[in-house]
Amino acid sequence: MHLGTNLLTGLIPDLGALTSLTYFDISNNLTLTSAPIPSWIGNFTNLQTLYLYSTNRNGSIPNELQNLVNLQYLHIASNQLSGSLPAWIGNLTGLINLYLNSNLLTGPITADFSNLQNLTQLILYGNQFTGQIPPSINKLAKLQVLQIFTNNFTGSNKIPLYGRPYLCYQFQH
Repeated sequence: MHLGTNLLTGLIPDLGALTSLTYFDISNNLTLTSAPIPSWIGNFTNLQTLYLYSTNRNGSIPNELQNLVNLQYLHIASNQLSGSLPAWIGNLTGLINLYLNSNLLTGPITADFSNLQNLTQLILYGNQFTGQIPPSINKLAKLQVLQIFTNNFTGSNKIPLYGRPYLCYQFQH
């Protein structure tokens, strides 16, 4: 279902009965009423692509999203999502792209990214993450783009990425 960039208004209606969806895109609809990510999206267990960027989503990332075990593309950037990054993100082993940038996410990143062996793009910039950059990021052999700038990371900003000259790595305070 592709409804991106359509000037949708109001709340997103409950579409949880559409359990066979593999693609759900309502991105670039800033005219939607500000609300959390609907928990019924967790019913889309066949979903491979979820685009909710720029849709006025707020609140925390709902635990129901951990049911999306077939997910490959998760783009929930440019909203007002808050709270910490759930540790279960590291269990979505099919992820290829993970875009969480430009939100209000906080705290240390406790997710074990080493399970995300298909991940090629990890975009976390523009949040308020703290603590160390997770060393498990270095175990992502297919990672090509890592953007983690404009956060509050502490300690070394060096991730040993030897033998991976193709990686675009951006870090700054």
